[in-house]
Amino acid sequence: MATTGGALPEVVGTSGETGLLVEPNNPDALVAAIRTLLDDAALRARLGASGRERVIERFTWEVTARGTAACYDAVLTKSALPDSVDFT
Repeated sequence: MATTGGALPEVVGTSGETGLLVEPNNPDALVAAIRTLLDDAALRARLGASGRERVIERFTWEVTARGTAACYDAVLTKSALPDSVDFT
């Protein structure tokens, strides 16, 4: 769970798929999201599994290193920088 402020949505992903996002400075929305998670074990499990998968696909050191290497390669070969790097 995170707020929609700053870069947090880019990390968390789509609300309802990999986490829950609430508006900043909205305690009622935060309370509602917490209650939703407390009341729905299946949702907690699904969001947890999807969130973990998102982290593994995007934020591990290996993925970061491969992305950095791809950018260096693009610069050295004067190619376009990758919009995103997909190593699957």
